[in-house]
Amino acid sequence: MESFLRLDLRIVRIITAEAFPAARNPSYKLSLEIGAGQRVQSSAQLTKGYADPSLLVGKLGVAVVNFPARRIAGLNSQALLTGMYADESRVFLVQPQTEVDATLADSIAAGSRVLLLDTVTGEIIGQDHQRDNVPLASIDDLMQCQFALTINRSIGLGGYDEQILVVKSLQGNLVPLTTGTEVPIGTSLK
Repeated sequence: MESFLRLDLRIVRIITAEAFPAARNPSYKLSLEIGAGQRVQSSAQLTKGYADPSLLVGKLGVAVVNFPARRIAGLNSQALLTGMYADESRVFLVQPQTEVDATLADSIAAGSRVLLLDTVTGEIIGQDHQRDNVPLASIDDLMQCQFALTINRSIGLGGYDEQILVVKSLQGNLVPLTTGTEVPIGTSLK
């Protein structure tokens, strides 16, 4: 739980996406809106799951925004966009369920904080946690959470449905996070 509270996970909107041939592994160079009109750059290895970078423009995703910036082939990557492997090479975005299921009408704002919902007690973990000026987190904090795709296709702590990642919609509803239907149950967050 402490590892989760150290992470600043936010809903981001992909503003631009373009091929990034300078990167060592096939990647896209992305501009992400992280809320209040603020933009950051990121590099993401999504080329196999999204063959055309224009397919990403306008999509919502989830990013860790309090990792230290990394230089990747000359790019100052300021956020880690999260995804899940469908197989050995194709990675798909972690997204609010409203992005995957067109029947849901809730709107999600870029910059919204990702929270942890205890589905047994109804408690929202991280909602009251002070997240302004959050210290830098590490990749170890993310890995210790062991987020994985649950049997209900939500992203759960340890891969279980008892504690799942959610975001509050503009309508005030809690919307679970999920990923593409190609991703198998039990797959871990990348």
